[in-house]
Amino acid sequence: MTDEEIREAENTPAGPSRLAVVFALLFGSPFYLGALAGLVLVIIAVSVEDAATRDELIAWAHLPGVIALILIIAQGIIWFEGRDRSTLSVVIIGSLTAVYLVAYLLVRPLPGASWTALISLGAVVLGAVVLFLVLFRSKLSAPGPRVKLATCSPEQKVQMGRRAVLLEELKKRELITDRNTDIAGLVEMPLGSWHRMDERLRR
Repeated sequence: MTDEEIREAENTPAGPSRLAVVFALLFGSPFYLGALAGLVLVIIAVSVEDAATRDELIAWAHLPGVIALILIIAQGIIWFEGRDRSTLSVVIIGSLTAVYLVAYLLVRPLPGASWTALISLGAVVLGAVVLFLVLFRSKLSAPGPRVKLATCSPEQKVQMGRRAVLLEELKKRELITDRNTDIAGLVEMPLGSWHRMDERLRR
């Protein structure tokens, strides 16, 4: 990586702004809560003795299950685009997978609940797959804040340049790739902080 490439990476946004995250949470929360409502409906249905009421509640549980599937697929697409490990994605996918595992176990023995059981099982399987990808197949990214090249002393710029040369050599030897490693982020980590990558690798 040349000095020009480092400067270009410096000017590239590191991620979504806080405002974008807030808007995403505001617009996404109703869908997430709606997906969780599927378990509530299943729990109520299991406790109801009237078969007609139980069947109606189970039927209504289809919609939250479909929403959960859509949310999990959306998180999978987001991961595939950047291959970054996101705590928010882990929370969303993990909680939906756990919720629909419980829903599946509760609804599976009930008569006439095959579609709800199938949707719940689909959410569990898909959620487990996407969660595995997010946790174990994400790009190796630099933890913490980045150092801007413009604020570095000449000596620091030299050291960052050496980092770039080292990473470029590892890339040539195919030990790392742009697909699985945030090379620009590693270059811009604060000097003396590369030991923190050991923590990242142990996660």
